[in-house]
Amino acid sequence: MSTANPELEDDLASELRPDNDEPIGPTPLLPARYAEAETSGITQEVSASGANDFSFDLTD
Repeated sequence: MSTANPELEDDLASELRPDNDEPIGPTPLLPARYAEAETSGITQEVSASGANDFSFDLTD
């Protein structure tokens, strides 16, 4: 990769390096604790009859 700005080139290379601790990809829309059912703490009973409309306050 070659750019007119060597500092930018170094920044881009560090983002693509597999040993970089920073995640590559989009920023998650939900707090990390909600990524797994076991850590979310969310439970809700679903009934066979009824609307089953649920609202959850997803905060850190």
